[in-house]
Amino acid sequence: MDTFSRKLVAARDFNKGDIVYSNEAILIPDGWTIVIQIDQKRIWLDPLKHTINKGNGWREFYLFDSFQNHSCDLNTCMIYTSKTMYDVIASKDIKTGDELTVELTVDYELIDPEFDGTSFIFSCGEVVCRQVI
Repeated sequence: MDTFSRKLVAARDFNKGDIVYSNEAILIPDGWTIVIQIDQKRIWLDPLKHTINKGNGWREFYLFDSFQNHSCDLNTCMIYTSKTMYDVIASKDIKTGDELTVELTVDYELIDPEFDGTSFIFSCGEVVCRQVI
């Protein structure tokens, strides 16, 4: 059972349009296992939950921001600057301590060519939550 839960929070205030951080994704072959270590504990991540299918046998892993939660009322967006480098931009004003969230209302079939179209129940707690993705 996956009981591992983390989230990202803002360490300072950001204005809409500010770069919150920049990062580089890692491309890994399909079938690889992802193991992280936190506080001397090894945690095996489900590649289907923590990566995006890039096609041709490759998946994209976002490192620490794989733990940025999704929301139907996002406060950040990703802008790629190269094949694997990207900036995370504030899509609204963010206050110190606010959880950093990304939008879940994307078309997964556009970003994940192998996505099977299966829907799932989702509850981000936002008034505008779609609840079924």
